[in-house]
Amino acid sequence: MATKPAGSPPSDDRIEIVVPSGYRVIVGADIDGDALRRVLAVVEAR
Repeated sequence: MATKPAGSPPSDDRIEIVVPSGYRVIVGADIDGDALRRVLAVVEAR
């Protein structure tokens, strides 16, 4: 897999979320709601 330049949009099968703390969270587009909430809770706790 080739490395994309910083700031490039994620692939079509990924969703990028930028949270208020500045973290960029990139998850698979098929992530379910419960898993997404767990990921965001971990990011928020940092």
